[in-house]
Amino acid sequence: MKKIFLLSALLLLQGCNGNSHVHNSDLVHFHIQNDLSQEISALTVSATETVCKGLNYQEYLPAGEEAELSLDFSPTTADDCQQPTSDGEYILDLEYAESTHTYYFGYYSNGKPLDSEFYIQVQEDGVWLNGFEIPELDLPEEEINSSL
Repeated sequence: MKKIFLLSALLLLQGCNGNSHVHNSDLVHFHIQNDLSQEISALTVSATETVCKGLNYQEYLPAGEEAELSLDFSPTTADDCQQPTSDGEYILDLEYAESTHTYYFGYYSNGKPLDSEFYIQVQEDGVWLNGFEIPELDLPEEEINSSL
């Protein structure tokens, strides 16, 4: 009986160990495939809070090509940047067809990513994340202009 109790207690403690069984890295990779018939002139992946490290911008992505961007949520010693500490989501900004298209997706908690990779396909009929369509952020023109 004591062995069962100790085993149960150990399993319970391991399960509460900082969600280490879910995701162990502070680095998030974004694989973005351009399936449009045209180039993407610029693409950016960001978080709703500032993330200080990682390659999160690419200026040009030809049709049929894939970009790999990343965000690094690991702690930094830089004085000019504070890593995220709360909950948020990711933002994908794409520039093509002479306009900017913005998509919100995913989730991080307490400044830590829950996923290590996202596979994004940009197609003529929409943007797809791991096989599911992401709705485009559609702000009224006056709200866009007031934020500039």
